Amino acid sequence: MTTNGTAQPAGPARPHTPAAPVADLVTERALLAALLRSPPALASARRRVRADDFHDPVHARVFAALVALAERGAPFDAVLLGGELGHAVAAAVLPALAAAPGAPGAVADYITRLQELACRRRPAVALATATADLAQGAHPTQVWATLAHAAQEARPPSTAITPLRTVRAQLVDSWEHPAPVTPTGLVQLDAMLAGGLRAGDLVGLAGAAANGKSALVGQLALDAAKAGAVVVYASVEMPAAEVLARWYAVEAFRAVPAGGRHAWGISYAEILYGRAWRGEDARGRPLNSPRVRDEVFARLEAARRAVDAVEDHLFATQLEPGATVDRLAALVRGARDRAPGRPAVLVVDPLQRLFAGERHGRTGRAAEAINALETERVSAVAQELKYLADHEDLAVLFTSDTTKAAALGAMSSAGSLRGSYQLNHLATVVFGLHTAPDAAALRRLLDGDDKKGREAIAEELTVDAIRRCAEPAWWGTRTDVASLGPAVAVLECSKNRRGAPRALALGFVRGATTFVEGEDLEPEDPEAAASAPARRRSTDPPREPHTP
Repeated sequence: MTTNGTAQPAGPARPHTPAAPVADLVTERALLAALLRSPPALASARRRVRADDFHDPVHARVFAALVALAERGAPFDAVLLGGELGHAVAAAVLPALAAAPGAPGAVADYITRLQELACRRRPAVALATATADLAQGAHPTQVWATLAHAAQEARPPSTAITPLRTVRAQLVDSWEHPAPVTPTGLVQLDAMLAGGLRAGDLVGLAGAAANGKSALVGQLALDAAKAGAVVVYASVEMPAAEVLARWYAVEAFRAVPAGGRHAWGISYAEILYGRAWRGEDARGRPLNSPRVRDEVFARLEAARRAVDAVEDHLFATQLEPGATVDRLAALVRGARDRAPGRPAVLVVDPLQRLFAGERHGRTGRAAEAINALETERVSAVAQELKYLADHEDLAVLFTSDTTKAAALGAMSSAGSLRGSYQLNHLATVVFGLHTAPDAAALRRLLDGDDKKGREAIAEELTVDAIRRCAEPAWWGTRTDVASLGPAVAVLECSKNRRGAPRALALGFVRGATTFVEGEDLEPEDPEAAASAPARRRSTDPPREPHTP
């Protein structure tokens, strides 16, 4: 060997290490023989073994046939096995299995050996598959997701039991060193969440189409980032540019110039399509007033600065069709790599567009079958999201489409989650969002025509209470509130593991995609009432009237 023309001494030869075996066909035959001799042993084997744990495809078919017969309660005779396997295959393999050694009492040992070898094979198979996929033009992100699946599947199942004293020590440690809580930016909502969003949270927001779900979770994502969290907003329906335009619109609405009154409302559509940047009105005509133009540009600049201040830990992405929770996990890890040491929040908008991943034996046709049925798909995705929240230490906030029945009338938020009861079962908190042009219309919507609708909303939400809470004292001093489309909204909480479910009224500015708080409905004590003005957000406009 030479380096730069100079001969180099050869290093010591590496000793040859024989490759570890990746299959043990004797053990595979012994396990199948033991199951044929003792059908009751299959009950425990089915919980630990799956067909692709066998290296020999014929052995895998035999095991799958035994499972199919057991599920039907049929005996393991040659005729029925021949029907499952094909009589030619049965005639070739069953006599050899009948003669093979295999003790029913050793089934557990056979299974352990089988699993060890299967875990050793799967990384090699995954690498070969990934190489082939890359050669055929697959996107690297999808290839990494496939390898992540394989890494998860390759881990042997743990038999360790955690002692209760260990769990107790972990609990006490969480008391002494509490995990960070991320405020949402809405004081009353944080009170309902016992301070804000925590790692392990799975918070759902249901509502009819076009009533502001994406606007609300987008604002919460922006304010969570302003509070210091690393935030990933994953939308199946909106490109990242539209999400960013909505964030600019929120901050442009909050950017109050001297005097606290705006001459022209800047909607997110004006920002998204560049009309505000070009100094044009909604019809594409130039803004003739220098004062108005200067104000528009000043508000856009303020919005840009506000979002730029958090751009190192606030991310928006549009998910590709068929995206899975593993794709979301990869996004969160990438965001954390860019902004380490921060609490994490993941926003999924909407959950129903995600697909179940291939994991825990759910591969190939099994995954396709689950994803073909909405109830099964949503159930699997909900479980995967909850597992992700718990084990990746992040809060997950998702929007949910409503059922057809919920879209036609007032229903509780728990009853309006489309797809699966698992969403409501696994969620930490479930909200339903209702919006209307004014307080009276919202009250009529909430009353509904059925008993469920009336009982779903807290009794204190009268028309006067909705108006008082949803419309801040400064609401009428902002001309752009009217131009951008004022509305009132109610966040109806049907499930809350941290306290009694209740409802929260908010103001909503549609064009600015912005939700605002009014006064508290019922302050908890006189001191809280006295300090209420001090708790108002610093971004809220001045409350004194202003005349043009």
